[in-house]
Amino acid sequence: MIKYDQIAAPNTFIGAYLAHMSEQETPTEYDFWCAIWLLSCAVSRDVIVDRPRAPVYLNLYLLLVANSGITRKSAAVGVARSIAAELFADDPLIELIEGKTIPEKLEKLLHDRSRATNTARVAIAVSELASFLGTERYNATMPVLLTDLYDCPASKRGGGTISRGATQLTNVFVNFISASTPTWLFQAVNPTTIAGGFTSRCIFVVAERPKQLIAWSASGASNIAPLICSLRDIRTQGRNYRTITVNAAGLTAFRQWYAKRKHHVDAFNSSFESREDAHVLRLAAFLCINDGTWVIQQSHISTAIKVVGAIKEDAAHLFNNDVNNGRWVTGFDKIRSTLIASGLDPVPRSKLFLKVRGSLDNAEFTALLDVLYEIEAIQRFDAPKSGAGRPADLIRGTKVLTSKGVVERVVSAIDR
Repeated sequence: MIKYDQIAAPNTFIGAYLAHMSEQETPTEYDFWCAIWLLSCAVSRDVIVDRPRAPVYLNLYLLLVANSGITRKSAAVGVARSIAAELFADDPLIELIEGKTIPEKLEKLLHDRSRATNTARVAIAVSELASFLGTERYNATMPVLLTDLYDCPASKRGGGTISRGATQLTNVFVNFISASTPTWLFQAVNPTTIAGGFTSRCIFVVAERPKQLIAWSASGASNIAPLICSLRDIRTQGRNYRTITVNAAGLTAFRQWYAKRKHHVDAFNSSFESREDAHVLRLAAFLCINDGTWVIQQSHISTAIKVVGAIKEDAAHLFNNDVNNGRWVTGFDKIRSTLIASGLDPVPRSKLFLKVRGSLDNAEFTALLDVLYEIEAIQRFDAPKSGAGRPADLIRGTKVLTSKGVVERVVSAIDR
């Protein structure tokens, strides 16, 4: 298990960001990666890892993953977004997108910025991936577009439309952060998306518990000014350094890992591993930027290898579940979300069925409730009877609903 709170010193930007978020419920792994995303916003397209013939740009496609209402993933994205907005206030080269858009509109925005500034730079920060990618047909090409833009092409010509003609993008930089539930990923990320390379470009940060529970936050607004100041200093330094190199010890460690790393044959792992080396170099670069050395050293490489390896393992666990279990997982997620929102108040069985009937029929719903009762994830009660007829069946959730591995336990029981 990665101890994210021990990676960066307290007097660095990442250390300061973790301290800033210490009074919030967001998991430490979210806080760490949001800090990394903000470092990416600061250096933008001005800094690269100077690998021969294959330079690594420092943009990031970051997705925070957890079940609804458990880890405050939207809050984590919101804090990062608010800091990015302040950072970009005095930077005319980059624009922040905070809401839903469509591929054509995004491409047109990048085209306009290319003409105005000779560089197409945007940061996209949306709290829910489902609202950004959506399920509409006109948004189906968004992963394709983001995949094409990920490598920060110096020039890219698009098809455009009859009304506005072809688009011409120059010196592209797209930085992306969002959040999703595992259930939505089950539905949206299909083999075509994986094979197309979108998931291999993403960092999926999976968390199952908040770092603490806070019933009543301390009064007073938090001060983000020191964090903004630190990011602006890093931005200035980045425009002076421009390139990040790897010292001899770091290069030896990287080469040894690259030569000995294991390769998998499943769709997600094999796709991710095609870009795993770039992810390692990218994270190592952020770590050296964070500590002010601006040269990747052995310690940066070693830490990056461990962290990226853990990220890959967690994401593979998400995507390598049998896709036929998607309906059951969807139904379970809706039941769990409803029971968590209800707290200690039991929910009528009929109300729960209305939540899941788009995914499961009545017999399947009954089977799922039996499984949840069997693993002690729910309690069942009979409502006090008033008049003729059967008493209403009431359902209340237990702590097992939010326990580690509960989705896998449910799917395993259903399979049996």
